[in-house]
Amino acid sequence: METMISEQKDKIPNEDKEKVNKLIADSKSIKDKDGATKEEIEAEIERVQKEFSELYNKYQAAPAA
Repeated sequence: METMISEQKDKIPNEDKEKVNKLIADSKSIKDKDGATKEEIEAEIERVQKEFSELYNKYQAAPAA
């Protein structure tokens, strides 16, 4: 995700960059959380993957300018 932002920074609106940065922060947060259960981690991974996939597909489907 971080690579996509750095490579496509001129093509991605700030609002979506903020979403990706939040997804990254959320991922790191659950990873570092003491006492996180397997279910919590899996649910967070699924949520982050789904949201990132939606953003990724949005830009894959967009015509090149």
